[in-house]
Amino acid sequence: MPEEKLEKIFERFYRCDEARQEQGSGVGLYVVRYIMERHHGTVKAENDGGLKVSLYFPLSG
Repeated sequence: MPEEKLEKIFERFYRCDEARQEQGSGVGLYVVRYIMERHHGTVKAENDGGLKVSLYFPLSG
């Protein structure tokens, strides 16, 4: 995945690969980020031999 697309994949309705046969709405990773932020967590995407999405959950005391 190109680096310039990594910044956009968490945007609402963003579809990275327009050439795919399957249709999607482009809200999947947006919803993931929304839920993680509501629970005070974070989500990060990076290239690591392919797309890698990491979820970071807060530690509760």
